[in-house]
Amino acid sequence: MSDIQEAWKHEQGKVLIYREQDVQPYLDANKRMQSEQAGGWRRAAKSSRRMVADIPNIVVEMWLKQGFNMFSASERELRKKLDEPEWAYLKTIPGRLGQRSRHI
Repeated sequence: MSDIQEAWKHEQGKVLIYREQDVQPYLDANKRMQSEQAGGWRRAAKSSRRMVADIPNIVVEMWLKQGFNMFSASERELRKKLDEPEWAYLKTIPGRLGQRSRHI
């Protein structure tokens, strides 16, 4: 299903579950795609939408724990989240998504 690793640990009467994922391949691919699109984005030939981000599963899980559900968020809310500086590395295109419409 995914490349998330999970470890269970019993500590002081509690079960702790640790989950981790090597996100570097995602970040490297996103950076590559951003640099390829540095001259401006182009719409796919037969589609009015295009991929603007590749978000690792572990980040989706973290957002859920923080109260942000990208699956029920509006397109505007998701663009706003991805435009936050700490999430810029998740985008596959350079620049802000806030001004764009119909890209996600």
